[in-house]
Amino acid sequence: MKLKKILFILFFLALGLNITLEARLSTRIKYMNSLIPFKEEKELKTQFGEKLVNNLFKYIEEKDSEELRNIISPAFQSIHMDGARNKAQELELLKHLAPKFYKINDVKTTSVNNLYIVTYEVTAEQSINGKRIKKNKSPRISVFIKKDNSWKWVAHANMAPLKKN
Repeated sequence: MKLKKILFILFFLALGLNITLEARLSTRIKYMNSLIPFKEEKELKTQFGEKLVNNLFKYIEEKDSEELRNIISPAFQSIHMDGARNKAQELELLKHLAPKFYKINDVKTTSVNNLYIVTYEVTAEQSINGKRIKKNKSPRISVFIKKDNSWKWVAHANMAPLKKN
């Protein structure tokens, strides 16, 4: 009987020790993992931001007005070297935009909750409202927000200088 009690006590001590060790190990693993993903998370955010921008340019290049109408938020605002635009004005501009051979570089992304802010440089042959834009790198910023399980384009700035004819 005494042996059963001793074994019983040892069993619960071992069980308690195991639980304590697992908890400590779990905490240690969580801590170690919290150190590793920061760079990966940053890279993933940049990749996702780049994907949002590439999709946008694909819709523009393919003149996919349905997708563009869907992706542009009703609250959309943009600024270009020739002035500001709302959603309707931007859609009209995009109908006449003819980007060719574009390349997106130097993507930087910040995000919080359901908001992505993506800065990037675009090198492209294009014209806006019949005005040729130099084939230089032009800095841009696009802002996307997730609403109703889809990403909406809410703001954009294109700082490409207009070439005088």
